[in-house]
Amino acid sequence: MKAKTKTKSNKNANNFFIKLTQKEGISLVTLTITIIIIIILSAAVVITLNNNNSLTSAGDARRENDRDTMQSYLEMAMQKAVMKHKSKLALDTGKVTMDKTSNVKDTKGIITWESSGIKNLTGEIIFDKGTDSDTTFYTGYKLPVYGSETKWYVDENDKLVLQVGSKIYGANEVPTPSITASKVSKNPQKYYGSYVDYTTTNTLSENYKWRIFYATDSNIYLIASDYISLADLPATAKGNKPANTETSCPKAAPLDKVIGDYTGSASIAGDMKWFNKDYFDKGYSSTYNNMKAVAYLLDKQIWTDKFKGNGAEYVVGGPSLDMVLSSYNQFTNQSNVYQAKVTDATGYQLSYDGGKNWKDFIDNTSKYLTQGDTLYRISSQRKSFAYWISSPSANGFNYVMLVYYSGDVCCTYCNSTNRLGFRPIVCLKSGISLKEVEEGKPYQI
Repeated sequence: MKAKTKTKSNKNANNFFIKLTQKEGISLVTLTITIIIIIILSAAVVITLNNNNSLTSAGDARRENDRDTMQSYLEMAMQKAVMKHKSKLALDTGKVTMDKTSNVKDTKGIITWESSGIKNLTGEIIFDKGTDSDTTFYTGYKLPVYGSETKWYVDENDKLVLQVGSKIYGANEVPTPSITASKVSKNPQKYYGSYVDYTTTNTLSENYKWRIFYATDSNIYLIASDYISLADLPATAKGNKPANTETSCPKAAPLDKVIGDYTGSASIAGDMKWFNKDYFDKGYSSTYNNMKAVAYLLDKQIWTDKFKGNGAEYVVGGPSLDMVLSSYNQFTNQSNVYQAKVTDATGYQLSYDGGKNWKDFIDNTSKYLTQGDTLYRISSQRKSFAYWISSPSANGFNYVMLVYYSGDVCCTYCNSTNRLGFRPIVCLKSGISLKEVEEGKPYQI
């Protein structure tokens, strides 16, 4: 009985095993083959996408088309401005101001412009719907925004460039901002004091650095960031130049050795007279020593020959009194608080209270030119105590204006041993623009 029971149990187990193995499904071999096929097909799809890049190509085509469409809208808005003012426009290059760069379908964009033919005429072109005014013109459409961070730019040919993530459309690289003289003059707080990569043609004793000091609508003026070496001072046509008399201040020298090479105001070229505009506008002339010294400082031929470089129209030995004070007014956002005027043929006086009182120097320490880092004064006294200003002083026939390390605008004898140095001024050519290659780096000419 026991043997029969065991046989029946084995038979049931075999039947159960057969039923399990005969259930519908795929075998291990089939599963393995299926996986291999899927892998092969996946690889083929990846290769196809990489070769044809159809999805990416569709996205690229759309963005190129959008860029072309926005370019058309921009040109129509520009045309409206041109017809309104009968003058060509110059768009600000670089990044377009956008409300948003991601997480929206489109956004408002603003491009600023200035007239090429009408002085002080500026305005905006806005990518949005709106009503045009004398200086603001609308395209009627917003700028498209895509999944990745989107940026729009304008290049120097007024063409739009699109950047989506790391991809650029319409150029090989994004345009850098083009900074004109007019733009600098309208934004002195932003640009005055900025370093510019100005390189002299001649090999000098030092590699000087240069900073934006002043600007008109047509020209940008750079100043040496520190006193220059006396070895680099230009000699007059007669071969003379200032020489050091104080070994404790190796970059300082009086002007007594050069004044004999000039006749006075008659030695100053006509296009250099604007440095002391009030003097010449009032019809004054002089053969005084202080004007002879100024004639050396404004002898653009010898200074340009020595410090000529990329983009320079001319170079002179130092800023005028009016340039210093006007620049400081603009930089500190003060309207005519500091002023300069000529009282007689001897030279200039200044005012630091808007013209109420006139003096030969600043006698109020709270009014010294201390703002702007070391743009207007050089606080270190190791190389020199002050720098010469190319304007004669009304204090006396031998007095020339200067700026002390403290920021005091004062005057002293042109043959003084008061340890004065030189900070040349470079006038960049009209039409020259500066480019911001990288934020925090010197501007390129």
